[in-house]
Amino acid sequence: AISQSMQIIDQFTRLKLGLDAISESSQQTAQRFSFISTLADKTGQDISRLTDSYVSFAAATRNTALEGKTGDKIFQSFSNSFSALGKSSEVAERGLYAVQQMISKGKVSSEELNQQLAEALPGANKLFADAMKLSTAELADQMKKGKILATDVLPKVAVALERIYGDRAQLNTTTISGSFT
Repeated sequence: AISQSMQIIDQFTRLKLGLDAISESSQQTAQRFSFISTLADKTGQDISRLTDSYVSFAAATRNTALEGKTGDKIFQSFSNSFSALGKSSEVAERGLYAVQQMISKGKVSSEELNQQLAEALPGANKLFADAMKLSTAELADQMKKGKILATDVLPKVAVALERIYGDRAQLNTTTISGSFT
């Protein structure tokens, strides 16, 4: 029991260190932890995996147009969508990693969209094309040319995801795995 308690303390210490590293103050760390805790409760996702994903995501948005509330909205929209689709914490983590890669690279590539994100978000290609008011063929061509910028498309996709999946994320908390996170 002591060993398990120490593991839990160690895990939360590590999560706090990550949040501290991306925050400018202890108040911002607390706000971010509250944001992640609420999101984990709503989606049924594992709080440790979600926090790890958020720390990397927020670090990727630093000094970009997606830093702050815009980035948080994108993170929340994708997390809610993965949960609404009944994706596990592991699959959701990989999907969020794909979005983080788009932000880090500054553009959307076929690899992240069609190979990584599509597993967690079926129909992602069409969703991104619609958000940019392009056909999927036009999207593929624009991605090949490096013209689909993460700062342009991700906020639009976040709005579309909220419209499509809305509050359905909470349904994942009714699953056995989602209720124990």
